Amino acid sequence: MTQLRVLISGGGIAGPAAAFWLSRLGHSCTILERFPSLRTGGQQIDIRGQGIEAAKRMGILGTIREHAVDEGGLQYVDMQSFTSEYEIMRGDLCKIIYDAAERRTKYRFGTSVESFENVGDKVNVKLTGGTTETYDLLIAADGQGSRLRRKMFQNEPESTYTRYLGLNGCFYGLPRKPGDPNLATVYSAPGRRVMSTRWHSKDRGQAYILTMSHEKEFEEVMKKDVASQKKLFSEIFQDAGWQAPRLI
Repeated sequence: MTQLRVLISGGGIAGPAAAFWLSRLGHSCTILERFPSLRTGGQQIDIRGQGIEAAKRMGILGTIREHAVDEGGLQYVDMQSFTSEYEIMRGDLCKIIYDAAERRTKYRFGTSVESFENVGDKVNVKLTGGTTETYDLLIAADGQGSRLRRKMFQNEPESTYTRYLGLNGCFYGLPRKPGDPNLATVYSAPGRRVMSTRWHSKDRGQAYILTMSHEKEFEEVMKKDVASQKKLFSEIFQDAGWQAPRLI
């Protein structure tokens, strides 16, 4: 098999996982990550089905199990008042796959793709540092809002590669208080609103706030800064009940 030079944009989970398998086949892989170091933030990831089989074949399933969160299950609550064996924090999974792929993969942090051009069966890639390099394959693994994917489909409507489901949400870390249960908790509020908490350690957890209302307002605010987006969520959930004062 001819060795391919592969450039992967994105050093999260999908990029290093792709590099792991491609490098095992003898291909030369380079991962670009625009952040200056490995990004280890994020919320819980539920690994099931094919994900478990993939992790097993990568030889990292045992390590994932060691880092699994201590969450007893799921409860629904009313105004008064689903967990996998391989439930793991995104940051832990990111580090595990990084360690598995790093030995045979080049990482270049603080760098990203500025532009690219297909030339025959090659792709010329201009990097943010100003250099241009040639590869056999360019993989866009830079997240749901992939900048590279937008460039690849720049002549196509956005519906070609994304589909809006009518759901808007925010996710963030949360300090744990005495009495917070060892369970994922979901509260469904009137007005198509949902609030949820999960606890992955003795002192930290995550909050999830989701709504299928105010679509026009969200369409506009997503063009603005994060502070404006937070303000809209606060306005929508301030009267939701349950733990709304704590979560917003």
